[in-house]
Amino acid sequence: MNLQSLSLNTWIQSTIVGLLSAFVALTIWAAGFVDVWEGKTWDWRASLMAKPSSATENISLIVVDQASLDWMAQTNGLSWPWPREIYSVVVDFCKRSQAKALAFDVLFTEPSSYGVEDDRVFGKSVENYGKVASAAFLKKLSGSHTKWVENTPFEPITLEGVNSWADTQSGKACTFPKATMPIPELTSTSAMLCNVEQEPDSDGIYRRARMISIFDNHILPALGLGIYFAGKNGDNKSNAKSSESTKIAIKDKIAIKNNIAAKDRIAGTINNKVLKINNRTIHLDEKGEAILRYRGRSGTHKTYKAAAVIQSEIELRNRKNNSSLNENELSDNSGNLSQQNISQDQIIKNKISIDPAAFKDKYVLFSFSAPGLFDLRSSPVDSVYPGVEIQATILDNFLCGDFIREAPKYGVVIWVILWTTICAVCITFCKQSFLLFFSGTIALTLPAAISLIFYHFGIWLPLVVQEVAAILAILLSLILNYSREGRQRRFIKNAFSQYLSPVFIEQLIKNPEKLKLGGERKELSIFFSDLQGFTSISEKLSPEELTSLLNNYLSAMTEIIHEEGGTVDKYEGDAIIAFWNAPLDVQNHASCAVRAALRCQKKLAKMAPEMKKIVGTDMRMRIGLNTGVVVVGNMGSHSRFDYTMLGDSVNLAARLEGANKEFGTYTMVSASTQQAVVSQVNEFAFREIAKLAVVGKKEAITVFEPMLYDKFESNVDIYSVYNKGLKLFYNGEFRSALEIFSSIADRDAPSFSYSKKCNELVKTPPTQWGGVWTMTNK
Repeated sequence: MNLQSLSLNTWIQSTIVGLLSAFVALTIWAAGFVDVWEGKTWDWRASLMAKPSSATENISLIVVDQASLDWMAQTNGLSWPWPREIYSVVVDFCKRSQAKALAFDVLFTEPSSYGVEDDRVFGKSVENYGKVASAAFLKKLSGSHTKWVENTPFEPITLEGVNSWADTQSGKACTFPKATMPIPELTSTSAMLCNVEQEPDSDGIYRRARMISIFDNHILPALGLGIYFAGKNGDNKSNAKSSESTKIAIKDKIAIKNNIAAKDRIAGTINNKVLKINNRTIHLDEKGEAILRYRGRSGTHKTYKAAAVIQSEIELRNRKNNSSLNENELSDNSGNLSQQNISQDQIIKNKISIDPAAFKDKYVLFSFSAPGLFDLRSSPVDSVYPGVEIQATILDNFLCGDFIREAPKYGVVIWVILWTTICAVCITFCKQSFLLFFSGTIALTLPAAISLIFYHFGIWLPLVVQEVAAILAILLSLILNYSREGRQRRFIKNAFSQYLSPVFIEQLIKNPEKLKLGGERKELSIFFSDLQGFTSISEKLSPEELTSLLNNYLSAMTEIIHEEGGTVDKYEGDAIIAFWNAPLDVQNHASCAVRAALRCQKKLAKMAPEMKKIVGTDMRMRIGLNTGVVVVGNMGSHSRFDYTMLGDSVNLAARLEGANKEFGTYTMVSASTQQAVVSQVNEFAFREIAKLAVVGKKEAITVFEPMLYDKFESNVDIYSVYNKGLKLFYNGEFRSALEIFSSIADRDAPSFSYSKKCNELVKTPPTQWGGVWTMTNK
């Protein structure tokens, strides 16, 4: 296992996480477990995006509110329920205003308590207007009718493909065996019978509406759709001038017996959950329902009080007759509104006049809004929403042709898989916390934005399944990251615990990108150490004693190297090879290396008495330090490698360790290390040892012995004499240098070595001299 294999596997693992998250989310979605929450998110979208359409102003509502009830009771002494003749006044005003059509979202299923004449007057007004849609109520189990009512004057709706559709799941959901029909006075005069039965979603919210229903082989549209047909049927009736009642059984396809061409008789087509009427497309779900695009909260469609409409009609009749109102003036038919006359003063006092042109070319829907009469529903845009406004929304959507459609399930599946995989990959590869937070935020918010965009284009793209998938992807990716980082942490710790201090390992774990696979050129400070005379020492000890001795020694030295930020390259018997400034950058790495070397010498001096008891001699260590550019990195095969260094600077450090033998020193550094330390700190002192030509190097280098300032100050007199002798040596004045070095040879090991070297040179003077001490041994 290595970092490269971890990186390669991450792509595969993150993809699997994405696919797994998508599978779980899609399974939950398909099972319907998130339907309630999806409905809530849809309500949020519908409320946020709701706005009036170009058709909203073409729809008006008339409602019987509490003020209308109070006015009728106070002015006419009429309590609820009102006589049907009152509604005829509303019909007459709509006719006078040249409204496109009128629909009653009221079930007139029982005869009037005011007598047969009351129903007849109402029916007569409906017939005279010719553009009224009346409400029926279809049910699966209850209803007073099992057969279609006879003598309906309007042209029934005919849809191509309805036979096949009726046998589908959605068609069967829209087929009803029983119905509650309006009174005969309305069935025989209305321009359209409509089904006002609608079912909410499982949480009680009306987000959808059934567009068409089938009863006894006849098609009944929703009231909001039926008012459109009422307007067209009224126009056709006035154009055709035919009173012959016809009907069409959708399965038997009985021909229509009127003067309208066959191509004009067909309202549209229905096929594969797609309903088309007059070039308007309505997409249906498996229940045969369409998703509504709400225009706003209750009151978005202009609403008029029933009292205002009635008073306006009465006022107009009064002006026409220029006399006080009596019961004969309340209707163009000879009906009776009440037993109490309404005076002109009462009209002026209470009237809320409406311009007769207010309803011109508009679709008008009539319903109740007074407490106790209110047909309250819950909609996505308002918790208290009149049922008649749902019908108005149906009509509004139809006129604009912008019903919402469900996104294709296969499209949802593809998108969720794609999006979840993207989320998993992004989260998996996030390293920093802010990137993780940013990616997680995008993963959770972008689906909402996309769903809003789809809403704008009339598509319900499920949001919750996207969010569930994204959340699962995030959680599983975090688990994967944790597991992967755990493996990576273990890998890094295993690979570098022998090289780096725990502090540096933790930094490397937090920033693994700083560990580059392969080699890189980098300036390092390189450390070589070796115990003096270790071969002879090891021969005196048993393997167990030797192992214990080495472990104690190497542990103590390694601890110091780690504390100073160094990396242990390897151990070779008693030898330690280390370096600074890799794999992590180390500021002042040359100073750290020199400090570590001096601390190691000091530590060994403390350990020497105990070690002498074991080996019988003093333990001394030689150290060589050099600073230079090398290639450092993982060297080896993909399955097994060492983090090590290569280069000429490494070899020089090794030579300097051995060069200590020549001068009797125990720590020697190159000029590059000395210069780097001097330029950075004033913690150390250096004395120049020689211009040295090591084995394998043609050019000589200047080498130094490092020490702490306190040691330098205590021996400054010796070092002062030594420097004089060294200067004479460089100048080739060997006799004079010999005298100087000999004076302190018993107190200073390098001076002793120089005195021997000068004595040799005096006896055999060199032919050419450059002040270089040339080594012949490693």
